[in-house]
This record gives sequence, structure tokens and C-alpha cells, in this order.
Amino acid sequence: TFAEAHRLVHSCGIHDSLPTAVATLIDEGYMGTIEDNPMESDICFENTQTVLVANNKLAVNAAAEAATQLGYNSVIFGTIIDGEAKDVAGVYTGMAQHVAEDGQFAVVRKPAALIMGGETTVSLTPNSGKGGRNQEIALAAAIKLNSLGLRNVVLASIGTDGTDGPTDAAGAVVDGGTIQRHTGSASESLKNHDSYNYLEKQEVDGHSPLIKTGPTGTNVADVCVALIR
Repeated sequence: TFAEAHRLVHSCGIHDSLPTAVATLIDEGYMGTIEDNPMESDICFENTQTVLVANNKLAVNAAAEAATQLGYNSVIFGTIIDGEAKDVAGVYTGMAQHVAEDGQFAVVRKPAALIMGGETTVSLTPNSGKGGRNQEIALAAAIKLNSLGLRNVVLASIGTDGTDGPTDAAGAVVDGGTIQRHTGSASESLKNHDSYNYLEKQEVDGHSPLIKTGPTGTNVADVCVALIR
């Protein structure tokens, strides 16, 4: 409501720094000069129905079903995964390592598909390059997989809307050999949040690790899949 917006901008001390048009709209709405948003009981909602047709859980479940049909033992670790992208990548690869090495009490046995959903974040700096949270997960995971010497793990992280950050990529797919097949400094690219420019380089097969689907017309957050043989 306008009252909530008015209270928020004043409690945060940002009212006077807002664009004039925005501040005026909030003030006029608060004073009742402009009609507020309709409430649930408003007559305009009498013949309306809201239906949730998709969410991240459905996307993650579909990924698990597809992996199962391909012969993998699928396990879902959640659909509200968040946190700094490079840190989440460390968790992903740590779990993958435990399964890959047949660790004691592993939640699943090989061949396995570890599937997670949610949305991570990337804390940008003034010198940040080009990329997105899924590409950052992929690059950080590629670095970790390489350092661990894991050659039987493939990880893909994608945005379901087909767009990851201000790029034309939905995400990327990497493995333990990605870093060795690329030139340049992966660690510097990760430090500078420049995952796109690092991962867009073509490998010997003529393809890059970037996944480009184009806009999908929907958005149910991100999906990350690690396949382990």
C-alpha cells in the first residue's frame, strides 16, 4: 500500500533522495489524493482466479526424473538454495566429491545426479567483468573440480529464463578438465566476476561451456545439476 511505501522510505531515510516523480506519487497516495491498490475484498477480484502453473520445485523434479530415465540415481538437495555463488559452488563440488569417491554414508551411490534449485547472488565490485550467478557457480566449480582431480563429475548451472546476468547465456556446463582446456587465469576471472569472458572461449570440439537457449518465456529461478559417474 501507499502507507507501507511511505513508512518504508521514511524509516530508511531515502525519501528525499528518490526521484521527484516517485516521491510525489508515494506522498499523494499516502494522503489519499491517489486511489490505493485494491484489497483482496475489492469487487474487481470477484471473478478472478490465480493459478500457479510452475515453480522451481517442478523444474527440479523434472530434472531429477530426466536424470533417472538416463540411468542416474537422482537426489534433490532443495529448491531454496541461496548465498554467494562461488561459495555455493564449493558446497556443490564438496558433495559431488564425497559421492564420486564413494564416501562413507554418502546419500546416493554412483552413477548419481545431485540436483538443487534456488537463486544465488554475486557481490560485484567496481571492476567487475561480465557474467551471471550461474556462470560464476560453473567457473568456481570448474576450478574446484580441477584442484580435486575429479574427472568423473560434470556440473551445469542454469537460469530457467534463459538469461544469466546481463549476458546471452543461461549458464554453463563444466567438468574437472575445463580449466586445463582453457587459456587465461580462471582464478583472476572468478575474482573479477568475469566468468562469461572466460567460459565463452571455444574448446577443441568447437563449443564453449556456455549454455545459450535464448529467452524461455518463463522464470522459476535456477537449477544446478551435478552428474557423477
